[in-house]
Amino acid sequence: MWILPALLGPSYASLTSSLASWRWALGLLVVPMLLVRFYVARQLRELPETERDDSPLQLGSSVALAASVALVLVASKPTPFRIVVAILGVVGALIFARRLMPPGVFSLSRGRAAGIGLLMLLCFVYCGGDDILPLFVTYGLHGSVPTAGFALTLGALAWAIAGILQERAKTPLIIAGRLRFAAVLLFVGFAGLAVLLASFRSPDVAWLSALFWCLVGLGMGVAYPSLLTFVFDDGQEDGLRTQVATGVVLAEALAGGLGGTVSGAVFSAWTSSPRGCPEVGGTSVAAR
Repeated sequence: MWILPALLGPSYASLTSSLASWRWALGLLVVPMLLVRFYVARQLRELPETERDDSPLQLGSSVALAASVALVLVASKPTPFRIVVAILGVVGALIFARRLMPPGVFSLSRGRAAGIGLLMLLCFVYCGGDDILPLFVTYGLHGSVPTAGFALTLGALAWAIAGILQERAKTPLIIAGRLRFAAVLLFVGFAGLAVLLASFRSPDVAWLSALFWCLVGLGMGVAYPSLLTFVFDDGQEDGLRTQVATGVVLAEALAGGLGGTVSGAVFSAWTSSPRGCPEVGGTSVAAR
């Protein structure tokens, strides 16, 4: 699932951005995305009755959750008022997400709830870094767009390959060991990127961002499949597969959205500061 997007996605984005602009890179994807969504919705209608979930939709909480995430976007150009609104948005998102998630996710209870909670944390951290990595390389390290695309591709491929090479975890002890190893990889990867930005900020070392992001991808490739195996195996015993799957999808979507939004706001605040990138200023979030 990850290999083809990892090869085509960054290459397409960097090429289109170089030839036209980042707006074209995003805009050209709208029509294919809508077509795929309509196709999936049509396929869902054809599911047998026995495979459908007839539990009521929590439309109010879903709309409130989307609105809360939207509030976080106002921090893209940070002012004291916007920061307060963004904080309220994060709090609201967590409150309404808790109503939609399986019980115990936010308290990291034992079993599948803890697994879903850790998946959410992983997605928040990874998506936050993945969303701003092109800005990090091009504006923070003054590297090229192809270098940023190569870093994204290498990280995604590392995730895919690490996941493929893993054998299926069977016991919590094996999963715990893999999660510790993944935590080390993630820490070294993000710490290396922080050192590059704080100490060097030179195009001569921009290529190192690909190496450190590769470590982050390896960490995700080790942790993510192990957590998914644990969550879904634990959910088979009492017939809660649909609820667990819904919780996982919501955790990924919420954490990915908040992670990218929060990291974009932080990067924008940094580039707007005297210690940031004076040549970028407020344009960094626009490029995102």
